[in-house]
Amino acid sequence: MLTLFCLAAASTTHAALVVPAGLHPGDMYYLAFVTKGTHNAKSENIDEYNTFVRKQAARPGAITEKYKSQYGIDFFAVGSTSTVDARDNVSIDDTLPIYLLDGVTQIANDSKPLWGGTLLYPILLDQYAQKSFVIVFTGTTPTGLSTAYPLGGPPPHQGKSTSGLSNHQDHRWSTFILTPTYIPLPFYALSGKITVPGVIPEPASLVAWLGLACLVGLGTDLRRRVRGMA
Repeated sequence: MLTLFCLAAASTTHAALVVPAGLHPGDMYYLAFVTKGTHNAKSENIDEYNTFVRKQAARPGAITEKYKSQYGIDFFAVGSTSTVDARDNVSIDDTLPIYLLDGVTQIANDSKPLWGGTLLYPILLDQYAQKSFVIVFTGTTPTGLSTAYPLGGPPPHQGKSTSGLSNHQDHRWSTFILTPTYIPLPFYALSGKITVPGVIPEPASLVAWLGLACLVGLGTDLRRRVRGMA
């Protein structure tokens, strides 16, 4: 039984919630990433892109793999269709900070840099916290509104959509070039609002503590078995 507990504990520690350095219990924030996988931009339905980034967040081995099941955290595509603007789709609080999945890098103090300003740092880490310099479908203006070439844009612009570059901090992160909608590209994903839990585990120390506890427990269990056989 103890062995099973140790194995289960070891398997769950990787899903620990990313809590940015400097935040305290009760503080709220957002997490962002650029998807490792790709999707075309032919649909006019924003739900298709939200579904895509959520599936990306849940990919095996991703830092965000268990965020929906364990914490109820959803992700939303930072993208605009002809009927839904990116700033409405993600619907973030104007005053809360946004971080990347390394738990250190802050891309914005609030929503202002996203919708017309300059990011503190590019959104260039994917859901595995690996750097990814890519062209990203957005359909979005620097102010978070739909461009003349939105995702799945209607005639006469159907066939192309506005794209950004993940390694830029200025308006080019969202609005840089036009890309054919049939070409699969990554998307930006932004989480729903996250609240720092009452107890903030440090993944490294938590793993070490569990490992020590399991070693001590297994050692005690082994000694009991040996005595029982004597």
